[in-house]
Amino acid sequence: MTHKISLASLVALLGLSACGGAGAPVEQAAAPELPAEVPLVTERLGSPGKTASPIGVRYELLGKPAVGQPLEIRITTQSNVLVNALTTQVSGDEGLHVSPANANFALAQMRFDEPVMRTLTVTPLREGSFQLSVLVRGEIDGAIQANHVTIPIQVGDVQQEPKTMGTVTTDESGEAIISLPAQQN
Repeated sequence: MTHKISLASLVALLGLSACGGAGAPVEQAAAPELPAEVPLVTERLGSPGKTASPIGVRYELLGKPAVGQPLEIRITTQSNVLVNALTTQVSGDEGLHVSPANANFALAQMRFDEPVMRTLTVTPLREGSFQLSVLVRGEIDGAIQANHVTIPIQVGDVQQEPKTMGTVTTDESGEAIISLPAQQN
């Protein structure tokens, strides 16, 4: 024999069973007491859901960038845990010469209480705004962890214009229109 129960009957039955049966008194929970001063916004460091790297990277320019003159940059790496197989890779924009001797650095182990300082030399080849990329990786508890820092380097007073892809035109009202190149595959 099959019994048919309507949706309304099912909801009523579930409601009664949740309340402890028909006629049973239901005790309402009191609203929690909030402190007098509740912050409306809490400040978050970093992106929500994104954890920070346990390997910290700091840098310091040890001079003023000039065309053709070697520029020393101190990179300091530190961690609050033991890091094995620490590697540092440095690369620069076109216009910054990074010698191959400075481009890669490896250390078997970095202790948590001893920061690692490394001074590298880059040579600006022309005036403009450049970026030096520093990628630090290491093994922590069997997992590879990394941190990346981009170092801005301004050589001279020349500001590079941002490159625009496509062609720029304006419509009747003077609004800019950028036509981007497209390729059909």
